[in-house]
Amino acid sequence: MLPHQVLLGVLRALRWPGRLGIVTPSVQHVPQTEARWRADGFDPVVVPLSPYEEERPGGGRAHGEALRAAHAGLVALDCMGFRRKTRDELQRLTGAPVLLANLLVARVVAEACGVWVAALPSTLRVEDVAQSVPEQVEAEHREVDEDAGNAEYHHQVGR
Repeated sequence: MLPHQVLLGVLRALRWPGRLGIVTPSVQHVPQTEARWRADGFDPVVVPLSPYEEERPGGGRAHGEALRAAHAGLVALDCMGFRRKTRDELQRLTGAPVLLANLLVARVVAEACGVWVAALPSTLRVEDVAQSVPEQVEAEHREVDEDAGNAEYHHQVGR
């Protein structure tokens, strides 16, 4: 399963007014995220928002306002670390539908693996599995951020 391909397929099948809003987990991810979505045929407005700081009061306010000002008609949280709380806050702030990639991918996997899902205990839900993903990917994103920060540092000092 390729999570980006699942999200990309769903977005290609949808229509919405305005631009595609993409939320990526850090400033360092913005250039590569924008390039990837442009290469996929979209005109994205990309904003950075760490999924690991969602407990900060009003943390998504500026990001929601930036997406609304750029006329984002649909927003995708393009990181497996985002949670429903962030989705709900950005939807409230932008007035646009917001797709939570980890939940979307988890639901597609659940459908694709119907026999396996049927064998799971009735108390385990796809949403629970999707919400366990952020802890697993947090370390990976910190590594990407550190690597990007080190590359920027070396570029600035001429190394």
